[in-house]
Amino acid sequence: MSNLRLAIVIGSTREGRFGDKITHWFADQARSHSGFDIDVIDLADLPLVAEGPQRGPLPAEFKEYAERIGAADAFVFSTPEYNHGYPASLKSALDLLGQQWWGKPCTFLGYGGISGGIRAIEQLRPVVGELHMADIREAFIAPFGPWGFFDKETGEVTDPDAEATVAAVLNRLQWWALALSDARKARPFA
Repeated sequence: MSNLRLAIVIGSTREGRFGDKITHWFADQARSHSGFDIDVIDLADLPLVAEGPQRGPLPAEFKEYAERIGAADAFVFSTPEYNHGYPASLKSALDLLGQQWWGKPCTFLGYGGISGGIRAIEQLRPVVGELHMADIREAFIAPFGPWGFFDKETGEVTDPDAEATVAAVLNRLQWWALALSDARKARPFA
């Protein structure tokens, strides 16, 4: 059986962001998981505008993005918490597409501040639900982002349970991805 395709989306596009660092660490953990082929999608590479849902033909500059999202069986959305919410770039990237998201599971990698992005994640849950995605209960939270997750001297992860937590999240995501992949094959989501 071939592996499922997991798209890990870096939601922040800010200069000097922490999102790319923690997301690439998470992606390395996911690569060691036996159930997924990993595709890291960096929204900083897209010319996003926050204008709401796309209507009409998709502009050519988003064709590859749409294909990568459409090919994925599951998603991890990496999001900081900015002012108790998630970044506009992530909302724009979600709204840009439609059926590419349908009937697929997702989870979140939250970071920043004392809450570790939990408030941003809670705001994203109804958005992904509206896109007909199944968000799983489990998520990976990194409180204090760059100030508490990585050791400033060594660059090592400071949470001794981080790898086990990622594995647990990915195991649950894999269960949902398999179940929904089988369901979409038996009866396409429409």
